[in-house]
Amino acid sequence: MLTTGQSAQRLSMSMSPEPRSVASVRRQLADDLHLWHTDDLVDSAQLLVSEAVTNAICHVDGVMDVGVVAIWEPPILRIEVHDADPTPLPALIGPDSTVSNGGRGLSLIDALASAWGCSFPSTGGKYVWFELHSP
Repeated sequence: MLTTGQSAQRLSMSMSPEPRSVASVRRQLADDLHLWHTDDLVDSAQLLVSEAVTNAICHVDGVMDVGVVAIWEPPILRIEVHDADPTPLPALIGPDSTVSNGGRGLSLIDALASAWGCSFPSTGGKYVWFELHSP
């Protein structure tokens, strides 16, 4: 659902925890970012939301749904990915790590986002958020 306020615009999505959901989120986010005239943020936003949603789907057991919220309040785009599991995030894996072939999504978020973090709301679960600044 896309809503427009006086100064901020907001997109909210909810999806089942399936790999095909990642592509749907990317497409919807790109469509709305174009409507918001934030074309300069589309590529980074799509990459980072893909990583965050993939983490929520693949690395958390028993998640019933995943939610994504994007808020455009110029010049900042904030994206939050919510899941129902309160398990803390794993540590960042460096580019030279030999731990595994995967697991570098948070490192991408750390490298490309202006700011990012993880919060644990009182209602349960967690959300990973990141911000991108429009030049």
